[in-house]
Amino acid sequence: MTERIKLTMTVTWEYEPNKEDYDKGMTIEQMAEFDATQPEVPSIIRGEGTYSDVKWEITGREYKND
Repeated sequence: MTERIKLTMTVTWEYEPNKEDYDKGMTIEQMAEFDATQPEVPSIIRGEGTYSDVKWEITGREYKND
């Protein structure tokens, strides 16, 4: 198995939503809920943001009990 690095972090991204990108009549709370539950939506996947609580681990290691 190949060793891999796994990073887990918190990203904080504050933005003003473009209301044209959402269904008509959505409240800002509904827009926030939509963005929080639709990670595949390109508008919220960006390299910007404040990264914190970064943790790492090595996965894929094989341990042998000799």
